[in-house]
Amino acid sequence: MGKRQIGELDVFDLVSTLIISELAAIPISDPDIPLLFSAIPILFIISAEILISAIKNRFNLLKRAVEGTPAYIIYKGRLLQNALTDNRISINELIGAMREQGIFDISEVGYGILEQNGTISFYKADGDFAHSLIV
Repeated sequence: MGKRQIGELDVFDLVSTLIISELAAIPISDPDIPLLFSAIPILFIISAEILISAIKNRFNLLKRAVEGTPAYIIYKGRLLQNALTDNRISINELIGAMREQGIFDISEVGYGILEQNGTISFYKADGDFAHSLIV
């Protein structure tokens, strides 16, 4: 899984991490269960995780299908209401993300992009389209 934080994990990595932790806890909680009963499934999950990761990195179409693609939620200064709805983001979450990046007025934003890991990147408007319209 590399050196990513929990918030950066994709679905497969998160599920693998949770399953491995549960399997590792079984022999710890019950000393009568041999350690090998957990070690074999853990090694299998780790192998499957490495294989799936290699396949995703080799086939870009599969990677996009599993991980998704970045989506514009603000485009050329216009708030894309449909994109917010499609990605289940409330206007309050959007404004909170803007405040976290030091932006306090939506008219300052030229582009807002919902990244694959769930963060929102904002690029300030350059003046050509420094207005805020809901589309």
